[in-house]
Amino acid sequence: MRCRDSWELVISEITIEEISQIPNPIRRARVQPFLLLAQQIITFDSDIINRMKELKILDLKTADAFHVACTERAQAVYLTTDNAIIRSFIIVHCQTSWNNRSQTKVIPRCAL
Repeated sequence: MRCRDSWELVISEITIEEISQIPNPIRRARVQPFLLLAQQIITFDSDIINRMKELKILDLKTADAFHVACTERAQAVYLTTDNAIIRSFIIVHCQTSWNNRSQTKVIPRCAL
């Protein structure tokens, strides 16, 4: 079964860096071809860095905060199975109006 919507892969500079740092060369070689599927690469600028700093207040790791900030920039859907990220967003969405800042949606699972 396939998703009903068409999807475009959006990556960022941090995605490229993280993949380049995979220590196992076989694993890294399996993942690297997916970078070629990206329709858009988000590059860092002062707005991304400032937003990352705001997101770190939610106890997100630096890399995770960059991913979310880049997702917001791309107005994309952020897919994750990382429970720490999901918990951070649930707490924020329930306690503040932070979710009005962007249209970013954190989706823990995608039924394909």
